[in-house]
Amino acid sequence: SEEDSPRHRDRDRRSGGSKNASKSTGSGGSGSGYVGSADGNAENAALDGLANLSAALATVRAQQIGAGNNSVGEVPDLSAADDAPAMLIRLQNMLEAVSERVDLGSLVQMFIPKLDATSGAVTLITHRALARVSTVHDEKFWKYHQVSESFFFNLSPNSSEGLLGLPGRCFLYGRSEWTPSVCCYRPMEYPRLQCAIECQVNSTVVVPLLLAPASSERETMPFAVMEIVMDRQTMLPGTLFETVSACMAKHGFHTCDNGSLGSPTTMRRVVADAVDALCESNSQALVQMCRALGTPYAQCWMPKSDGEWLITSGAPFCIGDVMTLPYRQISEQIALRRGQGPVGQACEKGTMIWVDDVQNGSQVEWPLHHATALLGLHGMCACKVMLANKDGSKTEAVIELYLPGNLTTAEQQQASVDAFWTHLQNGSTFTMASGGPGVDALGSSAVNVQPIPTDINHLDPFSGSIPDLDAVAPGIVAPAPGAKAGEVAPPWGITLEMLQMHFSKHLKEAAKDLGVGSTTLKRICRHFGISRWPRRSLK
Repeated sequence: SEEDSPRHRDRDRRSGGSKNASKSTGSGGSGSGYVGSADGNAENAALDGLANLSAALATVRAQQIGAGNNSVGEVPDLSAADDAPAMLIRLQNMLEAVSERVDLGSLVQMFIPKLDATSGAVTLITHRALARVSTVHDEKFWKYHQVSESFFFNLSPNSSEGLLGLPGRCFLYGRSEWTPSVCCYRPMEYPRLQCAIECQVNSTVVVPLLLAPASSERETMPFAVMEIVMDRQTMLPGTLFETVSACMAKHGFHTCDNGSLGSPTTMRRVVADAVDALCESNSQALVQMCRALGTPYAQCWMPKSDGEWLITSGAPFCIGDVMTLPYRQISEQIALRRGQGPVGQACEKGTMIWVDDVQNGSQVEWPLHHATALLGLHGMCACKVMLANKDGSKTEAVIELYLPGNLTTAEQQQASVDAFWTHLQNGSTFTMASGGPGVDALGSSAVNVQPIPTDINHLDPFSGSIPDLDAVAPGIVAPAPGAKAGEVAPPWGITLEMLQMHFSKHLKEAAKDLGVGSTTLKRICRHFGISRWPRRSLK
């Protein structure tokens, strides 16, 4: 109601500086100062951002191409956005529709690019006028929105103005990202983590916004990203994505990744011909193998007709431990790209992939990583095989199998991996593809690599740059920019991991909690290549 609206105060509106926000209570404070409808200042800030959207997008594209990212799309036709007030109303109506359709309590907020005319840096920012809350935890979720306002999400590859973050990744990759729990992110991947935990944020879905369907011949950049955060965990990312996509389309907006997320029914429909042709003996053989090996879970992934995507919905699976049921529920709603995660790598390389601890991976590169973290899964094998069809022919697939939970090291898992390998070589129903090449032990301590390329390994979180997957060897963490070669002891006893845990705080507060002065903390940041503290102050 109007009498419940907060008191707002004017704040610094300089280009590239602090944006409009109400008085912040800071991390751990009570109340956000945001309850009720947006005020005029917030509306004006959003209108200003939309009016200058074309220039911001053109700058992002030019900077990304200049940095060697030639895959960036064209700048979208924003002639419809020339009328900023009308565009704002369309976006607000869409946000209302999404907020109403999401079953769980939620915050729906939109981030749009903003160009700093002085520095030339482009960052993603959100405004109060582009946010909607529908939850019993409304005060906490408005606080989380206010914290989101206080972050720069950097899109410029040569700028130190803030971090890339989840919104930045979604924009630059041009693909959706989701998690059943933000608690599974590393602070470097999700710098708002501390506040998200305090504000009871659980599942999150972030989608890029397009003005034209992604299937059009002229591929374009997103013009914004939309983040939906929920107050409870959901294991239905595909169903939620379809709901959000439908709301967007109804209001004339679109998103990409329409083939990588969807309800189980939608995903099964894509591989229906291949799944319906399989013999029932495949499922029986999979169950027998799981019982013989004592594994908690196994499932098959079927390639789409184009061979670039893998889908498990409708394919044979076996649940040896009922606790792994949520993993099946999530797996049925996604498609994995060829080369993505252990399953995608097994398909691409035609070999068996062994990962001794999947929790060393990243949700950024493998969308099932957080599910394994929540369920306590560790060792896993994936292998390309041939499944038997009803007509006697064979169909290519990938088997994904988790090792017993009590086997947490490569040495402990070796016997189970050998047994799995032997079982596949001697199998009659499903057999090794291409004669069964050797094991690629991505998780084996013998080759000293981590299992899955992570966001930290291949993506500079302090700049808006697309990762070069060949720049760093998989599993080997690159030294922090600015760190001295061969230096072992961190400066002042503070490691990069310790810094990451305080990214959601203001610099003075973080310095106090770390037991150093603000000047010392800045020196430590420079040592690790951090030229600007991630959380900026509101004035």
